[in-house]
Amino acid sequence: MLENILTDDLVILSTRENKEALLRGISSLPRLYRVLVTSIEELEEALFGKGDISSISYLMEEKGFSYEVANMYLDHFKYLSLPSVNKVELTSLLEELKSVSLWKKEESLLRKIKGKKILAVDLPFSKWNQFILSHLENEVIFLEEEKPMMDYDLFEGETFEETIAFLAEQICSLSKRGVSFSDMVITNVKEEDFHLLHRIFSYYHLPFQKKTISFGKTDYAKQFLRKLEEQEAKEVLDTLDPKDDYYQVLVDCLNELSSFTGSKKTYLELLKQMFHKKQVVLERNLDGIRIESFTARKQSSDYVFVLNVGENSFPSYQKDEDFFSDQERESMGLDTSREENEKRREQSKRILHHTPHLVLLTCLSKQGEEVYFPSLLAKEEKEKKPIFLTYCYSNLYNQLELGKKLDLLRKYQSKDTTLNLLWQKYSKLPYQTYDNKYSKVPSSKVRSLLKDRLVLSYSSMSHYYQCSFRFYLERVLKLNSFEETFAAYLGSLYHNLLSLAFFDDFDLEKEFLSYQKR
Repeated sequence: MLENILTDDLVILSTRENKEALLRGISSLPRLYRVLVTSIEELEEALFGKGDISSISYLMEEKGFSYEVANMYLDHFKYLSLPSVNKVELTSLLEELKSVSLWKKEESLLRKIKGKKILAVDLPFSKWNQFILSHLENEVIFLEEEKPMMDYDLFEGETFEETIAFLAEQICSLSKRGVSFSDMVITNVKEEDFHLLHRIFSYYHLPFQKKTISFGKTDYAKQFLRKLEEQEAKEVLDTLDPKDDYYQVLVDCLNELSSFTGSKKTYLELLKQMFHKKQVVLERNLDGIRIESFTARKQSSDYVFVLNVGENSFPSYQKDEDFFSDQERESMGLDTSREENEKRREQSKRILHHTPHLVLLTCLSKQGEEVYFPSLLAKEEKEKKPIFLTYCYSNLYNQLELGKKLDLLRKYQSKDTTLNLLWQKYSKLPYQTYDNKYSKVPSSKVRSLLKDRLVLSYSSMSHYYQCSFRFYLERVLKLNSFEETFAAYLGSLYHNLLSLAFFDDFDLEKEFLSYQKR
Protein backbone atom coordinates (compact mmCIF):
# COMPACT_ATOMS: atom_id res chain seq x y z
CA MET A 1 0.00 0.00 0.00
CA LEU A 2 2.90 2.35 0.72
CA GLU A 3 4.00 2.38 -2.93
CA ASN A 4 0.52 3.55 -3.98
CA ILE A 5 0.84 6.87 -2.17
CA LEU A 6 4.56 7.58 -2.56
CA THR A 7 5.45 10.87 -4.27
CA ASP A 8 8.64 12.80 -4.76
CA ASP A 9 9.66 15.30 -2.04
CA LEU A 10 7.73 13.35 0.57
CA VAL A 11 9.07 12.87 4.11
CA ILE A 12 8.45 9.44 5.63
CA LEU A 13 8.50 9.49 9.41
CA SER A 14 8.68 6.34 11.53
CA THR A 15 10.74 4.96 14.41
CA ARG A 16 14.48 4.33 14.38
CA GLU A 17 13.97 0.55 14.35
CA ASN A 18 11.69 0.81 11.28
CA LYS A 19 13.91 3.14 9.26
CA GLU A 20 16.07 0.42 7.70
CA ALA A 21 13.05 -1.73 6.77
CA LEU A 22 11.35 1.24 5.08
CA LEU A 23 14.49 2.14 3.14
CA ARG A 24 14.83 -1.50 2.05
CA GLY A 25 11.20 -1.61 0.91
CA ILE A 26 11.37 1.68 -1.04
CA SER A 27 14.65 0.75 -2.74
CA SER A 28 13.07 -2.49 -4.02
CA LEU A 29 10.30 -0.63 -5.88
CA PRO A 30 10.53 -0.48 -9.68
CA ARG A 31 10.66 3.32 -9.64
CA LEU A 32 13.22 5.47 -7.79
CA TYR A 33 11.49 7.99 -5.48
CA ARG A 34 13.09 11.17 -4.17
CA VAL A 35 11.94 10.85 -0.57
CA LEU A 36 13.50 11.45 2.84
CA VAL A 37 13.11 8.69 5.44
CA THR A 38 13.72 9.84 9.01
CA SER A 39 12.78 8.80 12.54
CA ILE A 40 10.84 10.41 15.35
CA GLU A 41 14.00 10.11 17.50
CA GLU A 42 16.03 12.16 15.00
CA LEU A 43 13.26 14.75 14.83
CA GLU A 44 13.19 14.92 18.62
CA GLU A 45 16.95 15.62 18.75
CA ALA A 46 16.64 18.30 16.06
CA LEU A 47 13.88 20.09 18.00
CA PHE A 48 15.07 19.77 21.60
CA GLY A 49 18.80 19.04 21.31
CA LYS A 50 21.00 16.21 22.47
CA GLY A 51 24.13 15.47 24.47
CA ASP A 52 26.98 13.07 23.79
CA ILE A 53 29.82 11.31 25.57
CA SER A 54 31.37 14.71 26.41
CA SER A 55 28.14 15.73 28.17
CA ILE A 56 28.19 12.53 30.22
CA SER A 57 31.86 12.96 31.16
CA TYR A 58 31.15 16.56 32.26
CA LEU A 59 28.33 15.43 34.57
CA MET A 60 30.52 12.66 35.98
CA GLU A 61 33.51 14.93 36.62
CA GLU A 62 31.80 18.14 37.70
CA LYS A 63 28.75 16.72 39.50
CA GLY A 64 30.11 13.40 40.73
CA PHE A 65 27.37 11.39 38.97
CA SER A 66 27.84 7.77 38.00
CA TYR A 67 27.68 6.93 34.30
CA GLU A 68 24.15 5.51 34.69
CA VAL A 69 22.82 8.61 36.50
CA ALA A 70 24.46 11.00 33.99
CA ASN A 71 22.97 9.02 31.10
CA MET A 72 19.54 9.10 32.75
CA TYR A 73 19.67 12.90 32.98
CA LEU A 74 20.57 13.12 29.28
CA ASP A 75 17.53 10.98 28.43
CA HIS A 76 15.17 13.25 30.38
CA PHE A 77 16.35 16.77 29.53
CA LYS A 78 14.04 16.74 26.48
CA TYR A 79 10.96 16.75 28.72
CA LEU A 80 11.84 20.23 29.99
CA SER A 81 10.34 21.51 26.74
CA LEU A 82 6.89 20.53 28.02
CA PRO A 83 5.02 23.62 29.27
CA SER A 84 3.89 22.03 32.54
CA VAL A 85 7.30 20.78 33.75
CA ASN A 86 8.86 22.50 36.74
CA LYS A 87 12.09 20.71 37.63
CA VAL A 88 14.57 23.28 38.95
CA GLU A 89 17.51 20.88 39.34
CA LEU A 90 17.01 19.39 35.88
CA THR A 91 16.65 22.84 34.29
CA SER A 92 19.79 24.10 36.05
CA LEU A 93 21.85 21.14 34.79
CA LEU A 94 20.64 21.59 31.22
CA GLU A 95 21.45 25.32 31.23
CA GLU A 96 24.92 24.51 32.57
CA LEU A 97 25.53 22.04 29.73
CA LYS A 98 24.35 24.62 27.19
CA SER A 99 26.69 27.23 28.65
CA VAL A 100 29.71 25.00 27.99
CA SER A 101 28.43 23.93 24.54
CA LEU A 102 27.68 20.35 25.60
CA TRP A 103 24.02 20.35 24.55
CA LYS A 104 23.45 21.03 20.90
CA LYS A 105 20.67 21.09 18.33
CA GLU A 106 21.28 19.68 14.87
CA GLU A 107 18.74 21.75 12.95
CA SER A 108 19.75 20.66 9.43
CA LEU A 109 16.95 18.06 9.51
CA LEU A 110 14.37 20.80 10.18
CA ARG A 111 15.62 22.69 7.13
CA LYS A 112 15.39 19.57 4.97
CA ILE A 113 11.76 18.84 5.87
CA LYS A 114 10.54 22.46 5.83
CA GLY A 115 7.40 22.86 3.72
CA LYS A 116 7.18 19.15 2.83
CA LYS A 117 4.33 16.78 3.49
CA ILE A 118 5.07 14.17 6.18
CA LEU A 119 3.75 10.62 5.99
CA ALA A 120 3.84 8.92 9.39
CA VAL A 121 4.29 5.14 9.00
CA ASP A 122 4.03 2.70 11.94
CA LEU A 123 4.52 5.61 14.34
CA PRO A 124 3.28 4.93 17.91
CA PHE A 125 0.45 7.30 18.76
CA SER A 126 1.87 8.39 22.14
CA LYS A 127 1.28 11.74 23.83
CA TRP A 128 4.99 12.55 23.58
CA ASN A 129 5.05 11.87 19.83
CA GLN A 130 2.00 14.11 19.41
CA PHE A 131 3.82 16.86 21.32
CA ILE A 132 6.84 16.54 18.99
CA LEU A 133 4.64 16.79 15.89
CA SER A 134 2.85 19.84 17.31
CA HIS A 135 6.11 21.81 16.84
CA LEU A 136 5.99 21.33 13.07
CA GLU A 137 4.14 23.44 10.54
CA ASN A 138 4.16 20.54 8.07
CA GLU A 139 1.07 18.66 7.02
CA VAL A 140 1.26 15.25 8.74
CA ILE A 141 -0.68 12.27 7.40
CA PHE A 142 -0.86 9.01 9.34
CA LEU A 143 -0.78 6.00 7.07
CA GLU A 144 -3.51 3.54 7.99
CA GLU A 145 -2.81 0.33 6.14
CA GLU A 146 -5.68 -2.09 5.74
CA LYS A 147 -4.27 -5.51 6.48
CA PRO A 148 -6.24 -8.77 6.36
CA MET A 149 -6.76 -10.82 9.52
CA MET A 150 -4.15 -13.55 9.88
CA ASP A 151 -3.82 -16.61 12.06
CA TYR A 152 -0.66 -17.66 13.87
CA ASP A 153 0.82 -20.86 15.27
CA LEU A 154 1.80 -21.34 18.90
CA PHE A 155 4.29 -24.05 19.94
CA GLU A 156 5.36 -24.96 23.46
CA GLY A 157 8.53 -26.88 24.41
CA GLU A 158 9.88 -28.24 27.65
CA THR A 159 13.06 -26.13 27.73
CA PHE A 160 14.37 -23.05 25.96
CA GLU A 161 17.17 -25.08 24.35
CA GLU A 162 14.64 -27.50 22.89
CA THR A 163 12.69 -24.52 21.56
CA ILE A 164 15.79 -23.17 19.79
CA ALA A 165 16.45 -26.58 18.22
CA PHE A 166 12.82 -26.71 17.04
CA LEU A 167 13.24 -23.22 15.56
CA ALA A 168 16.32 -24.42 13.67
CA GLU A 169 14.36 -27.39 12.29
CA GLN A 170 11.50 -25.11 11.19
CA ILE A 171 13.94 -22.87 9.34
CA CYS A 172 15.60 -25.87 7.67
CA SER A 173 12.16 -27.10 6.59
CA LEU A 174 11.27 -23.70 5.08
CA SER A 175 14.61 -23.57 3.27
CA LYS A 176 13.93 -27.03 1.84
CA ARG A 177 10.63 -25.67 0.49
CA GLY A 178 12.49 -22.86 -1.30
CA VAL A 179 12.06 -19.98 1.16
CA SER A 180 15.12 -17.72 1.23
CA PHE A 181 16.95 -17.28 4.56
CA SER A 182 16.72 -13.50 4.06
CA ASP A 183 12.91 -13.82 4.27
CA MET A 184 13.11 -15.45 7.71
CA VAL A 185 13.05 -13.25 10.81
CA ILE A 186 13.65 -14.15 14.46
CA THR A 187 12.22 -11.59 16.88
CA ASN A 188 12.07 -10.88 20.62
CA VAL A 189 15.59 -12.22 21.20
CA LYS A 190 17.17 -11.29 24.56
CA GLU A 191 20.85 -10.44 24.91
CA GLU A 192 21.49 -13.58 26.98
CA ASP A 193 20.01 -15.77 24.20
CA PHE A 194 22.57 -15.02 21.50
CA HIS A 195 25.24 -17.50 22.65
CA LEU A 196 22.82 -20.45 22.67
CA LEU A 197 21.15 -19.33 19.45
CA HIS A 198 24.44 -19.05 17.57
CA ARG A 199 25.76 -22.33 18.98
CA ILE A 200 22.75 -24.45 18.05
CA PHE A 201 22.31 -22.80 14.66
CA SER A 202 25.97 -23.56 13.88
CA TYR A 203 25.14 -27.28 14.21
CA TYR A 204 22.59 -26.82 11.42
CA HIS A 205 24.87 -24.58 9.30
CA LEU A 206 22.26 -21.82 9.37
CA PRO A 207 23.60 -18.35 8.44
CA PHE A 208 22.67 -15.08 10.09
CA GLN A 209 22.49 -11.88 8.08
CA LYS A 210 24.62 -10.23 10.72
CA LYS A 211 26.43 -11.81 13.64
CA THR A 212 27.66 -9.28 16.18
CA ILE A 213 29.30 -9.18 19.57
CA SER A 214 29.71 -6.40 22.10
CA PHE A 215 33.29 -5.13 21.80
CA GLY A 216 33.42 -4.97 25.59
CA LYS A 217 32.98 -8.76 25.78
CA THR A 218 36.05 -9.51 23.66
CA ASP A 219 39.33 -10.51 25.31
CA TYR A 220 40.99 -7.79 23.23
CA ALA A 221 38.96 -5.04 24.94
CA LYS A 222 39.24 -6.61 28.42
CA GLN A 223 43.04 -6.88 28.18
CA PHE A 224 43.32 -3.30 26.93
CA LEU A 225 41.32 -2.01 29.92
CA ARG A 226 43.46 -4.03 32.35
CA LYS A 227 46.68 -2.60 30.89
CA LEU A 228 45.19 0.88 30.85
CA GLU A 229 44.88 0.81 34.64
CA GLU A 230 48.69 0.89 34.86
CA GLN A 231 49.71 2.68 31.64
CA GLU A 232 48.68 5.55 29.40
CA ALA A 233 46.47 4.83 26.39
CA LYS A 234 49.19 5.76 23.87
CA GLU A 235 51.71 3.45 25.53
CA VAL A 236 49.31 0.49 25.39
CA LEU A 237 48.29 1.34 21.83
CA ASP A 238 51.92 1.32 20.69
CA THR A 239 52.22 -2.33 21.74
CA LEU A 240 49.26 -3.43 19.60
CA ASP A 241 49.24 -4.62 15.99
CA PRO A 242 47.46 -2.10 13.69
CA LYS A 243 46.53 -4.98 11.40
CA ASP A 244 44.44 -6.67 14.07
CA ASP A 245 40.70 -6.83 13.31
CA TYR A 246 39.78 -5.03 16.55
CA TYR A 247 42.48 -2.36 16.37
CA GLN A 248 40.42 0.19 14.39
CA VAL A 249 37.39 -0.34 16.65
CA LEU A 250 39.59 0.47 19.63
CA VAL A 251 41.05 3.56 17.95
CA ASP A 252 37.56 4.86 17.07
CA CYS A 253 36.52 4.63 20.74
CA LEU A 254 39.71 6.35 21.91
CA ASN A 255 39.23 9.15 19.37
CA GLU A 256 35.80 9.93 20.82
CA LEU A 257 37.52 10.64 24.13
CA SER A 258 40.52 12.45 22.65
CA SER A 259 39.47 15.78 24.21
CA PHE A 260 38.82 14.30 27.67
CA THR A 261 40.86 15.99 30.42
CA GLY A 262 39.31 14.50 33.55
CA SER A 263 40.40 11.81 36.00
CA LYS A 264 41.72 8.38 35.06
CA LYS A 265 38.83 6.74 36.94
CA THR A 266 36.19 8.56 34.86
CA TYR A 267 38.14 7.91 31.66
CA LEU A 268 38.21 4.16 32.34
CA GLU A 269 34.49 4.06 33.15
CA LEU A 270 33.56 5.97 29.98
CA LEU A 271 35.74 3.72 27.87
CA LYS A 272 34.27 0.61 29.48
CA GLN A 273 30.72 1.79 28.71
CA MET A 274 31.66 2.71 25.14
CA PHE A 275 33.21 -0.74 24.62
CA HIS A 276 30.03 -2.35 25.95
CA LYS A 277 27.77 -0.41 23.56
CA LYS A 278 30.00 -0.85 20.52
CA GLN A 279 28.80 -3.77 18.42
CA VAL A 280 31.40 -5.53 16.27
CA VAL A 281 30.20 -7.40 13.19
CA LEU A 282 31.81 -10.85 13.18
CA GLU A 283 30.01 -12.13 10.09
CA ARG A 284 27.87 -10.48 7.44
CA ASN A 285 25.68 -12.36 4.97
CA LEU A 286 22.99 -10.52 2.99
CA ASP A 287 21.25 -13.84 2.35
CA GLY A 288 21.19 -14.80 6.04
CA ILE A 289 18.46 -14.95 8.69
CA ARG A 290 17.48 -11.60 10.18
CA ILE A 291 17.19 -10.83 13.90
CA GLU A 292 14.87 -7.89 14.53
CA SER A 293 12.53 -6.38 17.09
CA PHE A 294 9.03 -7.86 17.22
CA THR A 295 7.50 -4.43 16.61
CA ALA A 296 9.77 -3.60 13.64
CA ARG A 297 8.04 -3.37 10.26
CA LYS A 298 7.97 -6.64 8.32
CA GLN A 299 7.45 -7.46 4.64
CA SER A 300 4.50 -9.61 3.54
CA SER A 301 6.96 -12.26 2.32
CA ASP A 302 8.64 -12.60 5.73
CA TYR A 303 8.35 -15.72 7.88
CA VAL A 304 8.41 -14.42 11.45
CA PHE A 305 9.36 -16.42 14.56
CA VAL A 306 8.84 -14.99 18.05
CA LEU A 307 10.99 -16.25 20.93
CA ASN A 308 10.52 -15.67 24.69
CA VAL A 309 6.75 -15.73 24.59
CA GLY A 310 6.21 -15.37 28.33
CA GLU A 311 4.72 -12.97 30.83
CA ASN A 312 6.53 -9.59 30.94
CA SER A 313 8.65 -10.52 27.95
CA PHE A 314 5.85 -10.61 25.37
CA PRO A 315 5.28 -7.74 25.51
CA SER A 316 7.65 -6.25 28.08
CA TYR A 317 5.86 -3.94 30.48
CA GLN A 318 6.92 -0.59 31.88
CA LYS A 319 6.82 -0.09 35.65
CA ASP A 320 6.18 3.07 37.63
CA GLU A 321 9.93 3.39 38.27
CA ASP A 322 10.87 6.09 35.77
CA PHE A 323 12.64 9.37 36.65
CA PHE A 324 9.16 10.90 36.53
CA SER A 325 6.49 9.08 38.53
CA ASP A 326 3.13 8.25 36.97
CA GLN A 327 1.59 11.13 38.92
CA GLU A 328 4.15 13.54 37.47
CA ARG A 329 3.79 12.10 33.96
CA GLU A 330 0.04 12.62 34.09
CA SER A 331 0.45 16.28 35.12
CA MET A 332 3.07 16.74 32.36
CA GLY A 333 0.71 15.40 29.71
CA LEU A 334 2.68 12.17 29.12
CA ASP A 335 1.48 8.57 29.05
CA THR A 336 1.58 6.88 32.45
CA SER A 337 3.07 3.38 32.76
CA ARG A 338 -0.46 1.94 32.78
CA GLU A 339 -1.36 3.77 29.55
CA GLU A 340 1.96 2.83 27.96
CA ASN A 341 1.45 -0.85 28.80
CA GLU A 342 -2.05 -0.83 27.37
CA LYS A 343 -0.71 0.62 24.12
CA ARG A 344 1.99 -2.04 23.98
CA ARG A 345 -0.65 -4.75 24.42
CA GLU A 346 -2.79 -3.30 21.64
CA GLN A 347 0.23 -2.97 19.35
CA SER A 348 1.20 -6.60 19.99
CA LYS A 349 -2.35 -7.76 19.25
CA ARG A 350 -2.38 -5.88 15.94
CA ILE A 351 0.89 -7.48 14.91
CA LEU A 352 -0.34 -10.92 15.98
CA HIS A 353 -3.48 -10.73 13.86
CA HIS A 354 -2.10 -8.93 10.81
CA THR A 355 1.28 -10.61 10.24
CA PRO A 356 1.38 -13.52 7.76
CA HIS A 357 3.55 -16.57 8.45
CA LEU A 358 3.82 -15.88 12.20
CA VAL A 359 4.99 -18.55 14.68
CA LEU A 360 5.14 -18.02 18.45
CA LEU A 361 7.50 -20.15 20.55
CA THR A 362 7.18 -20.60 24.30
CA CYS A 363 8.57 -23.09 26.81
CA LEU A 364 7.95 -24.30 30.34
CA SER A 365 11.37 -23.40 31.72
CA LYS A 366 14.38 -21.26 30.80
CA GLN A 367 17.75 -21.45 32.57
CA GLY A 368 16.14 -23.48 35.35
CA GLU A 369 13.35 -20.96 36.01
CA GLU A 370 9.66 -21.45 35.26
CA VAL A 371 8.24 -19.47 32.33
CA TYR A 372 4.72 -18.12 32.86
CA PHE A 373 2.39 -18.02 29.89
CA PRO A 374 1.64 -14.40 28.84
CA SER A 375 -1.71 -12.95 29.89
CA LEU A 376 -1.91 -11.34 26.43
CA LEU A 377 -2.43 -14.78 24.87
CA ALA A 378 -4.34 -16.39 27.74
CA LYS A 379 -7.51 -14.55 26.70
CA GLU A 380 -7.12 -15.67 23.10
CA GLU A 381 -7.51 -19.33 24.07
CA LYS A 382 -5.10 -20.34 21.33
CA GLU A 383 -4.20 -24.03 21.20
CA LYS A 384 -0.60 -24.71 22.25
CA LYS A 385 0.97 -27.32 20.01
CA PRO A 386 3.64 -29.42 21.75
CA ILE A 387 7.14 -29.32 20.26
CA PHE A 388 8.43 -32.58 18.77
CA LEU A 389 11.91 -32.64 17.25
CA THR A 390 12.30 -34.69 14.07
CA TYR A 391 16.12 -35.00 14.31
CA CYS A 392 16.31 -34.82 10.52
CA TYR A 393 18.59 -31.84 9.86
CA SER A 394 21.79 -32.01 11.95
CA ASN A 395 23.88 -35.11 12.63
CA LEU A 396 26.09 -33.17 15.05
CA TYR A 397 23.19 -31.89 17.17
CA ASN A 398 21.56 -35.35 17.15
CA GLN A 399 24.74 -37.05 18.40
CA LEU A 400 25.22 -34.46 21.14
CA GLU A 401 21.62 -34.99 22.24
CA LEU A 402 22.08 -38.76 22.21
CA GLY A 403 25.11 -38.34 24.48
CA LYS A 404 23.04 -36.26 26.93
CA LYS A 405 20.22 -38.82 26.96
CA LEU A 406 22.67 -41.68 27.52
CA ASP A 407 24.13 -39.71 30.46
CA LEU A 408 20.65 -39.42 32.00
CA LEU A 409 20.05 -43.14 31.55
CA ARG A 410 23.44 -44.17 32.98
CA LYS A 411 23.50 -41.75 35.95
CA TYR A 412 19.82 -41.48 36.91
CA GLN A 413 18.13 -44.41 35.13
CA SER A 414 15.90 -41.87 33.38
CA LYS A 415 15.06 -42.97 29.85
CA ASP A 416 14.07 -40.21 27.44
CA THR A 417 11.25 -41.00 25.01
CA THR A 418 13.47 -40.24 21.97
CA LEU A 419 16.47 -42.27 23.15
CA ASN A 420 15.55 -45.38 21.10
CA LEU A 421 15.00 -43.28 17.96
CA LEU A 422 18.43 -41.65 18.20
CA TRP A 423 20.19 -44.87 19.22
CA GLN A 424 18.84 -46.70 16.17
CA LYS A 425 20.32 -44.03 13.94
CA TYR A 426 23.63 -43.54 15.79
CA SER A 427 24.31 -46.94 17.35
CA LYS A 428 28.02 -46.55 16.56
CA LEU A 429 28.33 -43.32 18.53
CA PRO A 430 31.73 -43.38 20.34
CA TYR A 431 30.06 -42.80 23.70
CA GLN A 432 32.42 -42.79 26.74
CA THR A 433 35.49 -43.21 24.56
CA TYR A 434 38.52 -40.97 24.31
CA ASP A 435 41.25 -40.76 21.70
CA ASN A 436 44.32 -38.84 22.83
CA LYS A 437 45.94 -38.84 19.41
CA TYR A 438 46.66 -35.34 18.21
CA SER A 439 44.93 -34.46 14.94
CA LYS A 440 47.07 -32.09 12.93
CA VAL A 441 45.81 -28.63 12.05
CA PRO A 442 46.56 -27.38 8.50
CA SER A 443 49.63 -25.13 8.54
CA SER A 444 47.75 -22.49 6.53
CA LYS A 445 45.28 -22.03 9.39
CA VAL A 446 48.08 -21.73 11.95
CA ARG A 447 49.88 -19.12 9.83
CA SER A 448 46.64 -17.19 9.43
CA LEU A 449 46.06 -17.25 13.20
CA LEU A 450 49.58 -16.04 13.93
CA LYS A 451 49.53 -13.55 11.04
CA ASP A 452 52.82 -15.14 9.92
CA ARG A 453 54.60 -13.95 13.09
CA LEU A 454 55.75 -16.04 16.04
CA VAL A 455 58.02 -14.64 18.76
CA LEU A 456 60.14 -17.35 20.37
CA SER A 457 62.03 -17.40 23.65
CA TYR A 458 64.12 -19.97 25.56
CA SER A 459 61.09 -20.77 27.74
CA SER A 460 58.71 -21.25 24.81
CA MET A 461 61.17 -23.50 22.96
CA SER A 462 61.66 -25.49 26.13
CA HIS A 463 57.88 -25.92 26.38
CA TYR A 464 57.81 -27.09 22.75
CA TYR A 465 60.37 -29.84 23.35
CA GLN A 466 58.65 -30.89 26.58
CA CYS A 467 55.17 -31.01 24.99
CA SER A 468 54.37 -29.70 21.51
CA PHE A 469 50.64 -29.72 22.28
CA ARG A 470 51.19 -27.47 25.31
CA PHE A 471 53.16 -25.10 23.08
CA TYR A 472 50.29 -25.07 20.57
CA LEU A 473 47.72 -24.28 23.27
CA GLU A 474 49.74 -21.55 24.97
CA ARG A 475 51.63 -19.86 22.13
CA VAL A 476 49.33 -20.37 19.15
CA LEU A 477 45.79 -20.55 20.55
CA LYS A 478 46.68 -18.32 23.55
CA LEU A 479 44.67 -20.52 25.91
CA ASN A 480 46.94 -20.20 28.93
CA SER A 481 44.53 -19.34 31.74
CA PHE A 482 47.20 -18.83 34.45
CA GLU A 483 48.19 -15.40 35.63
CA GLU A 484 51.85 -14.49 35.18
CA THR A 485 53.82 -15.32 38.35
CA PHE A 486 56.63 -13.19 39.77
CA ALA A 487 59.14 -15.91 38.83
CA ALA A 488 57.94 -15.88 35.21
CA TYR A 489 58.02 -12.07 35.16
CA LEU A 490 61.56 -12.06 36.59
CA GLY A 491 62.67 -14.59 33.98
CA SER A 492 61.24 -12.50 31.15
CA LEU A 493 62.90 -9.38 32.56
CA TYR A 494 66.26 -11.19 32.73
CA HIS A 495 65.96 -12.44 29.14
CA ASN A 496 65.05 -8.95 27.94
CA LEU A 497 68.04 -7.32 29.67
CA LEU A 498 70.37 -10.07 28.48
CA SER A 499 69.28 -9.52 24.87
CA LEU A 500 70.31 -5.83 25.14
CA ALA A 501 73.37 -6.13 27.39
CA PHE A 502 76.00 -6.27 24.64
CA PHE A 503 74.94 -3.14 22.79
CA ASP A 504 77.33 -0.18 23.19
CA ASP A 505 74.68 2.21 24.50
CA PHE A 506 73.17 -0.29 26.97
CA ASP A 507 71.81 1.41 30.11
CA LEU A 508 70.70 -1.10 32.74
CA GLU A 509 68.57 1.27 34.83
CA LYS A 510 66.88 2.78 31.77
CA GLU A 511 66.01 -0.62 30.27
CA PHE A 512 64.89 -1.96 33.65
CA LEU A 513 62.43 0.94 34.14
CA SER A 514 61.31 0.69 30.51
CA TYR A 515 60.41 -3.00 30.94
CA GLN A 516 58.43 -2.27 34.12
CA LYS A 517 56.19 0.14 32.21
CA ARG A 518 55.14 -2.48 29.65
